[in-house]
Amino acid sequence: MKIVVQEPYWWNASAPRRWENFTDFSHFAFVHPGTLFDPNNAEPPIVPIDRVKGQLRFVYDTPPGMDVPDQAPIGNFTYHCSMPFTINLAVQKYVGNNLHVLFNVSCPVNAKQTKNFLIFAREKSLNDSDHPHIAFNDLVFAEDQPVIESQWPEEIYDDELSVVTDKISIQYRKWIKELENAHAQGKEAFEKALLTPVLESDRIHPELQAVAG
Repeated sequence: MKIVVQEPYWWNASAPRRWENFTDFSHFAFVHPGTLFDPNNAEPPIVPIDRVKGQLRFVYDTPPGMDVPDQAPIGNFTYHCSMPFTINLAVQKYVGNNLHVLFNVSCPVNAKQTKNFLIFAREKSLNDSDHPHIAFNDLVFAEDQPVIESQWPEEIYDDELSVVTDKISIQYRKWIKELENAHAQGKEAFEKALLTPVLESDRIHPELQAVAG
């Protein structure tokens, strides 16, 4: 893989808001029409989510044949999200059947500001310049930033109204709350809450097979 480390970027938004933005399928067609997604594909799927080794894991096969730039990482999305603020998104792209990986970490500066780090990688067989890919990432972030920074309240609260397409955020918030409660009970309780598998899908997780064997 060819690996590129982009410059950090600062948002006036909390780290959980940034995390939820990165994993929110429902916003693609509305915030990134023609950039990252086709606005004609506005109905997101409700995917099964697994907890494995301190990660939320889920998969989304984006609609094929969308009218988006070649730089857009559109294909099979596989998310491995290490709690609480790290996202590894591996995309098997429809264009060229190439692997493209986005690794984003959001570091809280305070309750309402976040410093974000992005590393992306693509197969070494792609000899094109890094700059169009960097510029594309910057464009997507520029579309996201004003939306996320204008969310109110800035911090996430338990009484926010959720809908069915918020499933990933709901599961994320639920686990964060469980970890907070377990932390108050001590290290053993926290490790149990973090590392106990919870499976919704029928996907195979090699780490669990190794333990079972």
